[in-house]
Amino acid sequence: MGLLTILHRIWNKAGKGQGGQVLLPILIVMTVAPLATIGFLRFTNASSESASNDRDFTSNRFAAEAGINNVITDLFAGADALSPSYPLPTLTLNNEFVSIVINAPDPEIQPPGLYQYHDPGVNFGLSTLASQTHYFVQFDGIRPSRSIRVNWTFSPIRQRWQIKLYEGEGPPGAPAPTTIAEDNFETEDFIGGTGWNDPWLVQGDASIVSTGAPREGAFHAQLSSDTGQIARALDLTGQTDVRLQFWAKASSFDPGETATCSVSPDNVNFTVVRLWIDGEDDDVYRFEDIDLSGFPMGNDFWIRCNSNMSGPGDLFFIDDLKVVSQVVPTPLAEARGKKGPGELFVDVSLITGGVYTIDFFNDSGTDFVTGPFAITGDAGATWIFAEAHKDYLVASTAGAATLEAYLRQIPGPTTPDTRQKVFVQSWREP
Repeated sequence: MGLLTILHRIWNKAGKGQGGQVLLPILIVMTVAPLATIGFLRFTNASSESASNDRDFTSNRFAAEAGINNVITDLFAGADALSPSYPLPTLTLNNEFVSIVINAPDPEIQPPGLYQYHDPGVNFGLSTLASQTHYFVQFDGIRPSRSIRVNWTFSPIRQRWQIKLYEGEGPPGAPAPTTIAEDNFETEDFIGGTGWNDPWLVQGDASIVSTGAPREGAFHAQLSSDTGQIARALDLTGQTDVRLQFWAKASSFDPGETATCSVSPDNVNFTVVRLWIDGEDDDVYRFEDIDLSGFPMGNDFWIRCNSNMSGPGDLFFIDDLKVVSQVVPTPLAEARGKKGPGELFVDVSLITGGVYTIDFFNDSGTDFVTGPFAITGDAGATWIFAEAHKDYLVASTAGAATLEAYLRQIPGPTTPDTRQKVFVQSWREP
């Protein structure tokens, strides 16, 4: 039955005087019905569009979150997300490119940090440390005015060790040396090498030998008794940051016996810059690095080595001798000893914050096996105790979705890499 038929019957039954009363609802029906239909269609379209927008935003949000997770993964691996060489993650997810921006947070709004026990590399490269080998650990993110404590256990015990703390990158970041003169004695005579004014002047019991385990190559210089002496001159006019570097070892010294290294800017007045005594005669080659910058630099600068021992069985050796120009950083603090563990405490007054390098040096004649790392602070473990971390503000955007995360990396980037912890300090969706 059609709408017009229904209206016609209503009109006929209405009777005189009722037509006006019925007409109004009829007009309302005729008017509202099309509007309701149009409104329903509009509501359906709006609901579909809203659902579609919600799906798109949710999809973009997952993509943005994936961008932050990629950065966190890199921080776990020890990356420095603020380094110019750090490659920002490139990610396209759910057909949306993810844009990532990383900044350093304002120091004034950073959350407070806590002292942490850090693994200096025991689970990595520090586990075995060869004789006469340096192991450097760099920490990026040491907080200012915070003390630093280092505890290094190793076996066998009662061996020579050194620990030094450098501000900045330390020796690994120092410029390479420029060689002015050198002689490694591989010519098996005293006329080899480069950069010298003349051959070595030789007196007494001094020779080039292959016995006694040279440090490098097949030959080294040997002095014995109380007569051995070698001396050589070079031109240092205009040179700066001059250092004398060589390897030396002593063997079979008796009490009172010594060996010396001296220098002179005029071949008249000699100054002893290194003295070897009984107790240092363990027959282990050690690297010597002597600063000569305090002496006048002239064209006839002399270097002299002497033996002051009683017999031919008392020996002093020199190998791979160089005079170089090199800027070498000065340690902020250092400690050394002849028994373990190695300990170093640096007071808060010396720490201004930033990058610091800790130098673990096995100064003995045997390899070390480093004791295990522990966060207990126990003297029988190996650890570094410091407030060291690095913070990042990471913003990840995909379409209309943006997420911001405040991330903390502990202990911050290290060289070599050590295990990292990453904490989400805050999470924000603008």
